[in-house]
Amino acid sequence: MKKLIKYITIALFAATSFSCDHYLDVSPPDAVAPDEISDSNYQFFLNGAFRQATPDRDQFFTADARGGNYDYTNLSGMNSTWGKLILGGTNIDDNLPTADGIWARQYKTVYNANVIINAFYNGMITDNETNRSIRAEALFLRALSYYNLMVNFSGVPLIRENTTENLPRNTEQEIIEAIIEDLEDAQESLNSFDGATHYVSVEAVKMLRMRIALWEGDHTTAHTLAEQVINSDLFQLDTDYGRIFRAVENSNEVIFAFSNRVEEQNTRFSQLFWPYGTDWSGSYFVRPSQDVIQNLFEEEDKRKEVNMQVIDNDTQDDIVSKYHSVQPIIIFRISEAILASAETASSTSEGLVRLNQIREIRGLSPLNASDIAGKEWVDVVLEERQREFYSEGMHLYDLIRTDKAINLPNIQNKNQYLLPIPASQRNLSQGVLEQNPGY
Repeated sequence: MKKLIKYITIALFAATSFSCDHYLDVSPPDAVAPDEISDSNYQFFLNGAFRQATPDRDQFFTADARGGNYDYTNLSGMNSTWGKLILGGTNIDDNLPTADGIWARQYKTVYNANVIINAFYNGMITDNETNRSIRAEALFLRALSYYNLMVNFSGVPLIRENTTENLPRNTEQEIIEAIIEDLEDAQESLNSFDGATHYVSVEAVKMLRMRIALWEGDHTTAHTLAEQVINSDLFQLDTDYGRIFRAVENSNEVIFAFSNRVEEQNTRFSQLFWPYGTDWSGSYFVRPSQDVIQNLFEEEDKRKEVNMQVIDNDTQDDIVSKYHSVQPIIIFRISEAILASAETASSTSEGLVRLNQIREIRGLSPLNASDIAGKEWVDVVLEERQREFYSEGMHLYDLIRTDKAINLPNIQNKNQYLLPIPASQRNLSQGVLEQNPGY
């Protein structure tokens, strides 16, 4: 990973351009070198880290494209990046721009987080409650970035102190252990959710820890964490499914979201999905897959009309309609905890109670044991998760962690669960970075 971090600089922004509006109301310089970090600008470094960590539009939906939720359109075509992700197999190689983008973006966040974390540990920052909270949010960002790297590439170089050395890949288990360590450290200095979705709360930490437990197949830990978040009574399922994504700050479902302000990141998810000439005109590079259109949603499901518009049953014009204007980018919401609790319940009857919480508020009839006779419980939950989190960047990762991705038409073998290590990074590493099997 030759000197990737050598080319990264942390950006600091004017007080009117913060990722989190609780930041200090003073104006920083346009840029500050990492070795100039101090109590007076510590908050601004965190602000820059949040801005860098805000998900990129195209990278965010990789798991939907590879997981069977989309088809490419005439405007993108089979030879485009989207076409290659959707078709999979030998169409994906180590020159894939998406893989390169994910790698670079996540390691930039790691670099920024390391600057903040190590300044505290190295005594450059005063040890007080405010600064411990800043350090804790940076720990969370680093953990989230390593999670994003792990689910796409498996083991990657673990960088806790910024360096210009070429580092080999750590194992996936070592990455998981590092993530858990960061989250446990962060939780000690964070508060519970107070209504502001762009703050990192104790509950946000538990949600990421829950995802790790699910990834590892540790159902006991995942269930415990899910129930803790649910029973905090800080969040409620929204009766208006569309409001969750189109008026994020008015929904009580959201646990954590990147603020994504128009004057800052201005990331417009709608531009990927809507055709030119519509209210949310964009590039129209992907559309709902035929499997989604025909099989995923029942007619009475409130999520159907929010997630897609089917035009005269002509798939050439079908639209993924979930996103409209620029909104905060949701990372965790309470429905994920509820469905994780359902998946990891000690019995099917207990799991059905949680599953039906989601189904009923989304307009569907509750399921009973006879409705799912002959089905694997995990398949029942995964189908509900696909409906609930359609176009939220999760689906392929759910299929990988349950070893169901092998059933996708674009996955020919389990090596293809992962993306290739980008050729650009392997070249920079002078051969230190080993490629994933099959690429």
